[in-house]
Amino acid sequence: MHAKTRTTATVPARDQLFRDRYSVSATSGSSGRKSIIVNNAHEWTTIIASYGRANEWSGIRTGRAHRVTMAVVSSTAAWHQSSRVAATVRSPFVVSERLDASSPLPDIVARLNDIQPDVLVAYASMIRVLAGEQLAGRLRIAPRGVNSSSEVLTAEARSDATRAWRVSPFNVYAATETGGIAAECDQHQGMHLFEDLVIPEVVDDDYQPVPPGASGDRLLVTVLFGRTLPLIRYEMTDRVRLTTRACPCGRPFRLLEAVEGRTDDVLELPGRGGGTVTVHPVVFHKVFDLLDAAGWQVRQEEGRLEIRVAGAGPGFDDAGTERAVYAALAAANVAPPPLRVSVVDTIPAGAAGKRPRIVAQRRSDRQSTPSTD
Repeated sequence: MHAKTRTTATVPARDQLFRDRYSVSATSGSSGRKSIIVNNAHEWTTIIASYGRANEWSGIRTGRAHRVTMAVVSSTAAWHQSSRVAATVRSPFVVSERLDASSPLPDIVARLNDIQPDVLVAYASMIRVLAGEQLAGRLRIAPRGVNSSSEVLTAEARSDATRAWRVSPFNVYAATETGGIAAECDQHQGMHLFEDLVIPEVVDDDYQPVPPGASGDRLLVTVLFGRTLPLIRYEMTDRVRLTTRACPCGRPFRLLEAVEGRTDDVLELPGRGGGTVTVHPVVFHKVFDLLDAAGWQVRQEEGRLEIRVAGAGPGFDDAGTERAVYAALAAANVAPPPLRVSVVDTIPAGAAGKRPRIVAQRRSDRQSTPSTD
């Protein structure tokens, strides 16, 4: 992949290397701990190739005969890996316009209308927001490729994107620490693990292997090409599930059926019979993904839950939503804490432009590991 980048943010120069030798990226630290990742030239080239593979599988070909305009709605921070990748691969064959996902939505929509990208790449939460803007007639673009990354791509977000642009988005699973881990092919049956680049192990809380078809509590990743900063069974607090079926495309790599979110995003709430109950984000997805709204977020605060709903439509009922949340929590054997539903213009973005669905209360006794930044 080659790219020419234009952005208002500071983008590192192509030859800006630490000690004239290493490419440096950093995670956002959204899960509590920031990591600084260094790669030598060979390792960095492999990371670039992992993203190029994901693009090729989604039908995005670049080169002298395939000049495209790509809009990337994510972080424009210079330390973010996507900015580093853009700085490395710039060329005349792909014009890559970077937009800050934390910018006001009207500004993002106006810029995309000006760019008219052939390819749209964005965080999963932003994909659904932009699809809503397209369906409402405010966004007017016709990308022939849509790539989703960094967050859980829900069935509702995929459906909205497909209706908006008449192309099904391609899901990509990657992390600053590892580069590409998995990506969808044109069959959309799950994400093929890049098993020639990483060794992935799906395990439970006791670090025991979890069989295909069952959800693990974390993912251990060994980076096969890493030598500068060796990562062996590196722990990522992502809940993932391997599928038991093979993909019709015939590729030899196993399929990752779902990335369900981070273990860090699992809430611990008081149980109806005493003690605590672990509440997986899927409990909230079942309520909120069917709302007449553009987005939502559940924030765990001291003794209560703060629920933010963005872009509420005429069919939104805040009292009905509150009752639905109470019912879902009761069904999960939770003694529901006080909660408040508030309507906001947009879900606030973090430093890297992400808008997490679940924000668990920090606990000083819990260690967290960066993931999927």
